[in-house]
Amino acid sequence: MTYKYTPLPIEEKSGLSIRTSLILFAAGLLVCLATSTIQRSPGYMDAEYYMTGGLRTALGLGGTEPYLWNYLNPVSGLPAPAFTYWMPLTSLLSAIIPILFKVNSFWAARLPFILFTGLIPPMTAWISWELFHSRKVSLLAGFLAVFPGMYLPYLGTVDTFPVYILLGGIFIQIVKYFQNPSRYKVLAACFLAGLVGGGMHLARADGIIVVIVAGVLFTFWQRRGEDGEPISIQSQPGYWLAGMGCIAAAYLVVMGPWYWRNLNLYGSFFPPGSRLTLWLTNYDEMFSYPPTGLTVQHWLDSGLGSILKVRLDALLINLQTFFVIQGGIILWPLSFLGFWPLRGDIRIAAMGLIELAIFIAMTVFFPLAGSRGGFFHSGAAVQAFLWATAPAGLLQCIQLGKRLRGWDLVTAWRVFSMGLLTLCILISVLFTYRRVIGSDLSHPAWNESGRINRELGQALEQQGIDSKEVVMVNNPPGFFLATGRPAVVIPTNGETAVRAAARRYHASILLLDADNATMLESLYGTPGDREGFRYLGTVIDNRLYRLDDQ
Repeated sequence: MTYKYTPLPIEEKSGLSIRTSLILFAAGLLVCLATSTIQRSPGYMDAEYYMTGGLRTALGLGGTEPYLWNYLNPVSGLPAPAFTYWMPLTSLLSAIIPILFKVNSFWAARLPFILFTGLIPPMTAWISWELFHSRKVSLLAGFLAVFPGMYLPYLGTVDTFPVYILLGGIFIQIVKYFQNPSRYKVLAACFLAGLVGGGMHLARADGIIVVIVAGVLFTFWQRRGEDGEPISIQSQPGYWLAGMGCIAAAYLVVMGPWYWRNLNLYGSFFPPGSRLTLWLTNYDEMFSYPPTGLTVQHWLDSGLGSILKVRLDALLINLQTFFVIQGGIILWPLSFLGFWPLRGDIRIAAMGLIELAIFIAMTVFFPLAGSRGGFFHSGAAVQAFLWATAPAGLLQCIQLGKRLRGWDLVTAWRVFSMGLLTLCILISVLFTYRRVIGSDLSHPAWNESGRINRELGQALEQQGIDSKEVVMVNNPPGFFLATGRPAVVIPTNGETAVRAAARRYHASILLLDADNATMLESLYGTPGDREGFRYLGTVIDNRLYRLDDQ
């Protein structure tokens, strides 16, 4: 289906040129680099985790982790098996430059992600051109991706965002070939969709949703053969089996080694702790020790009111993420106006199904993870299509203005397109300034996590604490990345749990910061010696204890 619109008088009939694509690539790269020059460290635990995994992979140690950031999976000790909660693709990508050039640095680890970010604007413009065949609409779409709003600070670090945006955009474009009259092209598209979906699953656990969407669309979306006759499952079951087989085979090409690894480690396709997150009643339980209390009965015992409240809270937060972060306040209404004339297009159906399935998963089944960043991360899968369709919605509004108010299309397009782009630039700059720089230009907020962890490591060294001693901290991956010291997370369910986990994993040092103060109020608020805890002093607002029963 081709979108019908009133062409602008100065509309160019040619498509996007290589020169235009290179300009968009360069613009996206420069904006990302401008932000990245301020970011001297990964910035938060997710990125620190992925970067650490990548650097260890480059050193040939990628199968293990000398830290634990939760206790969901049974681990005999440190080093523990790697990637038992988060998926490994981001770390594998971050290892490419360190492996090739033997350079272990933040810049080396994040360079692939910066390059991926540069590819997003030309890909977005290409998607828009494929949908609307308007050079001006697609060019604006590309520049919206250059200034990606609240996603900007997270694109140049080591995280899943640029990977998910790219793969999501590619996947949704691939499924249009499910409607091709040629069976061979359809089966090839099925195979490619399985590969991309497998890549998305290897990046994030919710990527399996994309593979399911591919199967649903192939099964239920009506196709016509070369003779123009409809093809259905009932009329040609062998064809359906071949298509589903191609999706599954390609998916297993990517994910098969991962499942094999899990079978060897755990005797199951998924780490056993994965299902425990279904039974969380509050987010702090993610870090409880031991996790054996996370059961269906525990979840039911919290009461229907509590269960519903958690999901209602997640619904409100995820809606805010949907409209404000993903949609940049104004983009979703414009996107809806843009793709509504194309609502019969399989690509629009793919975008809608992916977004809806992710929203439900992150609101109903995993509300605590979803509302604390999970939906923000996974919603990036449809972000390119949002940028691609919003300019067409703007054009719809301008055409309405022409009919009702007699607007000049060329002038109105110039004014409103620049206004929309300016708004996206302002949102990108203001949010990035607040998130990356903060209140002190000389000490950017983004770098504080790494700086504090390095200073804590120096303080432990000054105290004469051996670098091999296991430390209990709030952010084990970040602490290890900055100090090289093995670490486990502080349990959130009391002093008894802290001592039990310390015995289990031979932790001898506790660094207690303000984030853990509510769970261990007496240890933080009134520091001092007590049974099992010997107080050594305060370091950068962290209470330092030696755990004596080790």
